[in-house]
Amino acid sequence: MATPLALIDNWFDNTVLHPAFIVSNPDADDNVGQEAFRVADNLRDLTEWSPAATNAIRKLRILRDSNATPNILFLDRGTQNVLGGKTVRLQSSTDSFGAVTTDEVVCTIPTTVGGLPSDANGCLTKEGVWWKTFTISNNRAGWQFSIDAMGASLAPLITGLYLGTAYRWPAAYLDSGTAPDYARNITYTKNAMSRGGVRVKMRPRSHRSLMMKFPLEGVDYAGFEAVVTNQLEYNHPMWFCLDEADATQAGVTGLWQLPNDTLYDPQLSPLHREIDLTWEEVIPLVRM
Repeated sequence: MATPLALIDNWFDNTVLHPAFIVSNPDADDNVGQEAFRVADNLRDLTEWSPAATNAIRKLRILRDSNATPNILFLDRGTQNVLGGKTVRLQSSTDSFGAVTTDEVVCTIPTTVGGLPSDANGCLTKEGVWWKTFTISNNRAGWQFSIDAMGASLAPLITGLYLGTAYRWPAAYLDSGTAPDYARNITYTKNAMSRGGVRVKMRPRSHRSLMMKFPLEGVDYAGFEAVVTNQLEYNHPMWFCLDEADATQAGVTGLWQLPNDTLYDPQLSPLHREIDLTWEEVIPLVRM
């Protein structure tokens, strides 16, 4: 039995989840086709944000409609190829970054896979995702992710930026067990038998899947229901880690989403509610 950690929200998504929030590159120098809003489009390394300026501090900013304190941050895969070895900062402000800017978390993005999200420089997964958990006390409406000047002719590139508060799932039984790589569904763009009887396969994709069972006592159900309802109605992806204190599990943390149509049907037993949910990896890597 596990109590997984997940990020089921993203403050930088001001299209679906938080339309009242203001997301911007305050230097207003986005490249065409690489605008700031793309860091929250959940298309992973199919799109990215990048500014025109090189060797200059650049920031992505969120102004909320109320104060809050984050404790988890993700950069999606592809980012580490550009930011590996570079210094990044999570900053807050009490005046919408008019005069007050406070460094809350300062990290050097790792260049090698490994680590824990609680480490000083966070964890780099084998897929190339960087993530960091942290504890800070400031409760503010203004937050920004800042990248220090990277060197001559270099500019940041971010494929996905996720910031928010982590959710601790209730104790869950995982149908796929505790194996860190989870179950997989291998599909091919082309999978046909030739006239000569040879099987022709092209462009394999490995969709990881995660099947979870929740036996919830009544006292736990209300909070769980509120979270799952949000996931069902918006079908927003979640970052999921079975055990963030284990380096192997932290290193296979992935982005998951409910696949297609989903039946959410809690079954009431004499003692508790039993819930089954199946998640699918969002836009898996394509093997050529």
